[in-house]
This record gives sequence, C-alpha cells and structure tokens, in this order.
Amino acid sequence: MIVHAYGICESSPLVVSDTLRALNISHSLAGVPFDLGFPQPYEVVILNKAYIPKSKTQQVVFICAPAAILKTTNLRLLKCDDLYNTLKEALIYASKHPFNPGWELQNNPKSILDFVNLATKPSYLNKLQESLYKITPYSLRKEAQTLIISYLASKASRKDLFAKLNSSWKFATLKELLDDPKAVKLKDAVSMYYKVNDEVKVAEATGFETFEILYIARSAAIVKT
Repeated sequence: MIVHAYGICESSPLVVSDTLRALNISHSLAGVPFDLGFPQPYEVVILNKAYIPKSKTQQVVFICAPAAILKTTNLRLLKCDDLYNTLKEALIYASKHPFNPGWELQNNPKSILDFVNLATKPSYLNKLQESLYKITPYSLRKEAQTLIISYLASKASRKDLFAKLNSSWKFATLKELLDDPKAVKLKDAVSMYYKVNDEVKVAEATGFETFEILYIARSAAIVKT
C-alpha cells in the first residue's frame, strides 16, 4: 500500500538517501535496505524511475527522475532548495494525509511515443549513480562520489580522480564511464551553467538533462573536498 509518493527532479537518489540518513530515517535505495535502527510506521523507498513495484507493506515513495517525466504523472513534485527540511516536511505530511487505499501511480504523457522517448532516453549521470550504488562499504562510495562531483564541477583534477579510481578494482565500471568523452562534455556543460546560470539553455546546447547539470552544480556547492 502506498501511503504517499513524491517526485524529485533536482536531486539524485544518492543525495536523497544521504539526507534521509541525516534524518535518521531507514529506507531502501535501488533495492538495498539502509536500516538505521529507529522505529517508524512505514517503509521509505527511493526509486530512480516513474514506476512503483507492488508491495504488501505500507510505503512512502520518493521517485527521482527528470522533470519532463515526473510532470506526466500524478506525483507531487518537491522543491530541493532545502532538501533536509523538504523531506522532513514531506514525511510528516504523508503521515497526516495518506493516500486513499488503492492509489496508483499514473502516467499521462502527451502521446505514447513522447513518453517512450522520455522514459528510455539514456542519462549519463544515472549510469554513474547506478555504478556508485554497487560500491561498498558506504564510506568508499561516499569518497568516490565526492571526488566525481568535484571533478565534474571543475574543482578536482582528472589526475586526482583517476588516482582514486585506480586504487581499487571496485571502481572499474566508474573508471570506464569517467574515461568516456561524455564525462568531459558534462564537465563542460556544468562550466557553461556557472557562466550563464540558465540550465535550460545549457541543456538545449549540450544535450544533457537539466537535472544532470543542476545536480552536479548544487552538489559541488556543498561537498567537502
């Protein structure tokens, strides 16, 4: 049963997970449970696509996906300027205002073809995040995530990044992705965003999704290198 569900287009699943940790909220990310040991009335689930698997348990769901996809659903979109308080308030609201029994996620695209094109459009950033999900322990994943964000935001050098990626076999897939020309293109796109401060124009000029550009730029502003 879905207690409540929200859409998030400006923060990645990893950032949402980190914020829920700060709130001491147990949750699952890409099927991996993070049990922080505190009792709570329902499961909290983070997904990276506009699809909610059926479950017999009560769940509050956060779906991280591009705005173009989320806007075709019946999800309420959350603003991410202050993600900590936004998620806190969303969880409180979900407890006080649960959905009616039988609520289901609905997609209402302008056309079936448009939806298919949006849903299947590859995202370079999502590929990076999916590779990060698989890295354990958490401290190692967090260290790699911080350095990758810093590199893509031009705050860390390629030399430092690959020195880290070469330090463990666990980074093999990430190393391959970051050696792809798309990494440099995303890095350039973020640099362009810093200059023009208009993610829509940068997205149109570079081909990246606005959420990819905003995620790197905003995350880089808070990470400690």
